[in-house]
Amino acid sequence: MHSPYFVKLFSSLAFAAPAMAPILTDALMSLFYKDNIGRDDYIEITSVTHAPFYQKCYLALPDNWSYNEQYYNVPVEDLEKIVDHAIEKGYSVVWGGDVSNRDFSTSKTGYGIVPLKDWEDQTEEERKAKITEPVPEKTVTQELRQAWFDNYTSTDDHGMHIVGIAQDEKNNKYYLTKNSYGTDRKFDGYVYLSKPYVMLYMTAMMVNKNALPKDIKKKLGQR
Repeated sequence: MHSPYFVKLFSSLAFAAPAMAPILTDALMSLFYKDNIGRDDYIEITSVTHAPFYQKCYLALPDNWSYNEQYYNVPVEDLEKIVDHAIEKGYSVVWGGDVSNRDFSTSKTGYGIVPLKDWEDQTEEERKAKITEPVPEKTVTQELRQAWFDNYTSTDDHGMHIVGIAQDEKNNKYYLTKNSYGTDRKFDGYVYLSKPYVMLYMTAMMVNKNALPKDIKKKLGQR
């Protein structure tokens, strides 16, 4: 049985609210050490179109210097299912992806989003406007994920730890994510990543095998 270190967060999220930092357990990173969980208990998952689904593949990224071919490939819609199921069952998720974009900030805003309108298409006024409420975001499709992967709009420059789920006043989903930049940030080291952000900028994730939904676990050949 896994340790109940990780809590599920379903809180109200408002961009303009000054005090959103959640109260979480202070043992988020002790799972590996206290329970002596082995590496074989975890698998890495991605979503690309140049490899068959539900099979292992090589993730063609500059940082994959070990030529790791052990990434399980799933359709983009399964990414959300896996993350949500893991959090609901009390597990956390290691998220690897891109944070080198304009709409990710741990110090000023404390969130990561994918606005519907690209920066290049925004007017000067829109670029200068401060976001104070939820904005429309892109719909993440398999084709969009692959396009951003292929042109390096989304690459693997950082890793973080998804530990909870939140909602804003319009019921948009966000993932509470533990960062490693220190606690002198907007939300004491945590950042809220929107669902489109997590699914689009994710190059891969690592999760405990027991956190997988049963149907996906079976398709991946995991017991």
